[in-house]
Amino acid sequence: MTTGGIMGGSDFRSNSSEDDRPSYPSTCPHCFQSTCTCYSRLPASALSGNRVNQEKSSSATRTKWGFIVWALALFFLLPKLATMFFGSRDAPEQISVVKIQLGFPGTASTLQRDLNLIAETADTSSREGFNLVLKETLFALRRHQTYCLYGFSSVDIKENFEEGKKWFDQLFNEELQKIDNVTLLNVNGIKQSRGSDNPEAPNNGYIVVTVLVATKGVYESPDVIDGKVDLKELLENLGSVPPKINLAVQIIWTPQTEKDTLSRYEFLEKYLLLEQNSYDGSNIALFYNRKY
Repeated sequence: MTTGGIMGGSDFRSNSSEDDRPSYPSTCPHCFQSTCTCYSRLPASALSGNRVNQEKSSSATRTKWGFIVWALALFFLLPKLATMFFGSRDAPEQISVVKIQLGFPGTASTLQRDLNLIAETADTSSREGFNLVLKETLFALRRHQTYCLYGFSSVDIKENFEEGKKWFDQLFNEELQKIDNVTLLNVNGIKQSRGSDNPEAPNNGYIVVTVLVATKGVYESPDVIDGKVDLKELLENLGSVPPKINLAVQIIWTPQTEKDTLSRYEFLEKYLLLEQNSYDGSNIALFYNRKY
């Protein structure tokens, strides 16, 4: 049976981005009140008095009306100008779902050891916690980069929060179905560990690690040349994304048990796309998908 480890977490409930957006004035620019009648009132001198006073007040009234017209124009146009330059507060926020999948030989069992240690000690009960899991995982992958045999990545830009969450969950479930027995789990503060009866496998098999990240906005990957991206730059770039905009992180690795490996048959059966994308010592394939 194929064992696997899972660690990370999600905070999709905190989808409000009001803190990251500019605030727009919602008050009257004349009296700074949310509701007012200042534009409907005229000075009393404009309505009474002798002709001289009427002429003076008429001039004053025209001046005030000029100011009122200017203020009204500013009041109604400012939000529209802010929308043009900064976007609407009500516009749906795009979500990027990033996937990196790497294949290693069985001789890279120290990678399994590193991931197991992260999962056993990490606190994934908060966004800061599961983002720390991401950084430590990416660092472990960089340390083992010379072992890498296969790899590809994908970036899918979804037009709103719901589509992004749905796609992230779909990718996660696809990877979960490839594992027969989850033997180590640390997700959203829930930890579970169970032993495996699998005998130690020969080290000529394979280890697969998958990284899934959902982040706010459009993820800007490193330079893509002929459909490929530098693996080291990609790992460093993903690790530099501010934790406050990462909504979900899931790390899946299989086999989880140290020195256990996937056979060649299991690898081809479950990870055919990965096997079709060999690592050339520097670059891996990147598939960038965005709806226009």
